[in-house]
Amino acid sequence: MFVPRQVGLTKQALRGSIYLLVVLTLAVLFLLARPKPVDTDSPLVLDLEFYTCYRPFCKGSDYVRVDKDLGLGKTMFKRTYLQKKLGHSEDTAVVDVAVGKPEYKPGDLWKSKGQGVWVKYGPAKKTIIDATVLFQPSDPRPGWTILTEPLHTETDHHVYISYRRPTTAPTRPQLSFKNNKFRILQVADLHFATLDGVCRDPWPQLSPGEKCQADPKTTHFVETVLDIDKPDLVVMTGDQIYGDDSPDTETTILKVCDIFERHKVPYAMVFGNHDDEGSLQRDQIMEIVEELPYSLSSVGPANVSGVGNYVLQVQNKLALYFLDSHKYSLNPKVRGYDYLKEDQIEWIKSSKVPAAVAMAFFHIPLPEYRDTDAIVFGNYKEAVMAPQINTGMAQTLKEMGVSMVSVGHDHCNDFCLKSDMWLCYGGAAGEGGYGGYGGTERRVRVFEVDASSGQITTWQRLHSDPQTIIEHHVLEK
Repeated sequence: MFVPRQVGLTKQALRGSIYLLVVLTLAVLFLLARPKPVDTDSPLVLDLEFYTCYRPFCKGSDYVRVDKDLGLGKTMFKRTYLQKKLGHSEDTAVVDVAVGKPEYKPGDLWKSKGQGVWVKYGPAKKTIIDATVLFQPSDPRPGWTILTEPLHTETDHHVYISYRRPTTAPTRPQLSFKNNKFRILQVADLHFATLDGVCRDPWPQLSPGEKCQADPKTTHFVETVLDIDKPDLVVMTGDQIYGDDSPDTETTILKVCDIFERHKVPYAMVFGNHDDEGSLQRDQIMEIVEELPYSLSSVGPANVSGVGNYVLQVQNKLALYFLDSHKYSLNPKVRGYDYLKEDQIEWIKSSKVPAAVAMAFFHIPLPEYRDTDAIVFGNYKEAVMAPQINTGMAQTLKEMGVSMVSVGHDHCNDFCLKSDMWLCYGGAAGEGGYGGYGGTERRVRVFEVDASSGQITTWQRLHSDPQTIIEHHVLEK
């Protein structure tokens, strides 16, 4: 009778199979961890031009218009736009851009395009894939290069051109405790503008004849605190952008984020009621912010109300919950500000992560902030502008183990009160937002979390004397 011979792996073959499996596994993990290439199939910029027209006779063309008037709409009828011709070419495309007549080399093909802009053409493989105009010399986006020489325009403000080459998406920064400590800088209500911004209610008051540009002044203050406190994370709690002064929101948000990108500090943001009152909606702003190298901000789940509901976890020691507190009430029977929605409550319950300490950040205060008899320290200068409807988010956060909530919105309040948990204000940082109420100096708040004790310590710094710590307190459990 025929007996089939048993077939088995020899020890040598088995070792070889295991080795091959390990190599394949490591290769897969390496590929998954690599930065992902972006825009490899994007159309190329084949040409650039400037187009001047007069409303309402501004017509389209074969070129794609960058929908930003170089004059920011300051004239009634005249408009000037940058336009780009996009397509795929195996021959030539735009490979370089310069402002001011460039230095020629033999064989270079440069052509003047007006407004002081020169374009160089060359092999498509070295091409540019996008271009835009900005109104500040700040563009921290990966792959983008901004020309710091302004265009030669007739405007009373500077205009810059920025262009993009293919690149790879940045990897997200990793948060970690240092010596069991983690430091957070809360920057509330920056109120940045597309241009330099207007100082509103400056305090201390300006000297006679003294000029004040809001955003440069605020930037210097924030950068000083970054150098002093060296936070592990910056949290912006809304109204980074003042919509009324932001005809180009793209410029404004890039100017905001550039502060922290240049200092190489990870940051996260939520939106306030003014951020999307300029030229971009919330999701469009977050799309820009998500791509930046040091940003940990996230658009959040599409099936939950708002933009910017997300969680950050730091080594299983600290959980940070971020919520979109929306804008104004959509219910005609309810005045004032909107409220945190029921689906946000369900989402945050399902998103709980293990951590010894949990904190939450958003813009508009909870109704529980109105319990001003429970204030432990800080200034209570203006009415608490919380929503009229209470959906129980405070109770939910308490049940989840959140020990501290901090918000912005009410610029002249910077108190912390203790109820079922600590409820704090950051205090407004931006000179471009309102102050007043007897004089309110711009300020920021710092939190330091001790992982060994679970203790949170907080302090503030003022614009006039950032070297000095004020209101240093331990948030007792």
